[in-house]
Amino acid sequence: MRIFTRLLVKLSRVAAKYRRASIVVGATALAPLCLGLSEPALAQTCAPVANGGSLGGANPTSTTCMGPFNTNINFGGVTTPPTTLQTVTLSGAQVLIPAGSLPDAVNIDNSGGAGIVGTGSSAALTAVNSSIDNIPNMGAGSRSGLRIQTNGNATITATNTPIAVTGAGNNNGIWSIVLPSSDPNTATKVAYTGPGITVTGGANSTAIQAENRGPGNASIGDASIGAAGNFTAVNPTPALSPMVGTFVFGLLASACPQTPSF
Repeated sequence: MRIFTRLLVKLSRVAAKYRRASIVVGATALAPLCLGLSEPALAQTCAPVANGGSLGGANPTSTTCMGPFNTNINFGGVTTPPTTLQTVTLSGAQVLIPAGSLPDAVNIDNSGGAGIVGTGSSAALTAVNSSIDNIPNMGAGSRSGLRIQTNGNATITATNTPIAVTGAGNNNGIWSIVLPSSDPNTATKVAYTGPGITVTGGANSTAIQAENRGPGNASIGDASIGAAGNFTAVNPTPALSPMVGTFVFGLLASACPQTPSF
């Protein structure tokens, strides 16, 4: 049985959560997500900004990545004052992350790691006709396929891009994070169109998570997900009691004010 879903969740000051120890949308989700390359791939670079560089400032604010990768694609960027939208585009990129690598397969983090005064630079991550395989890089801690962490707006769009992530920690196929800032209008958005995402991990793992942590007060921007495809999120070792926090989520959009704790 194949089930195709399209979900649009828009939240303001409310978190929508679907909690189960194991959630499967689409019985055939695992089949198309056995990713990998038939031969070892040489690491490619992104242009015009080298893979692992910084977006903005003296560098361009956008870059495009093509071809096979056997390394992380990890970008920082200018936090404040806000610059032009910082963008990473995957076009026909096959990303296979080996063991011992950084936890996030493709990542933009221009947040500076904390809430800021004012609004940070916004970031967008787009993947078209690509694939993300973060299964060999198993281990503790959070792992992801496509990830943004910013104090501005965060937007992730993926089309025809299968994603697979496995690990012992809190893992997310797609993870779009807006950290607290003084702007109550910052938004986190994810749009995904097939074929699907499979995630195996510990408590609070998700296929897709759009997380808006807000400015630390009652006024907060949106968190939204629009998704079509097959989605699997599994915790292979749930505790006997569901009260100990071993739930996983298929699609999770949350908008919850938080005071920065880092």
